[in-house]
Amino acid sequence: MKNENEQAEELAAMLDELFASGTQHVNLQTGEQTVIHTVNSTECSPKGACAIPNAEMDE
Repeated sequence: MKNENEQAEELAAMLDELFASGTQHVNLQTGEQTVIHTVNSTECSPKGACAIPNAEMDE
């Protein structure tokens, strides 16, 4: 069984590979199982990261 650091490194490497290959959106759900849904589209899903408002920043 892998420890948490090994699992985190594996997940980070997989995400790096997905983005390097052109994946535009990644929905990641963790828990008992890790579920990854990828979308190669400029469309946002209602629950996707691009549907969340941007944080306001001081100018």
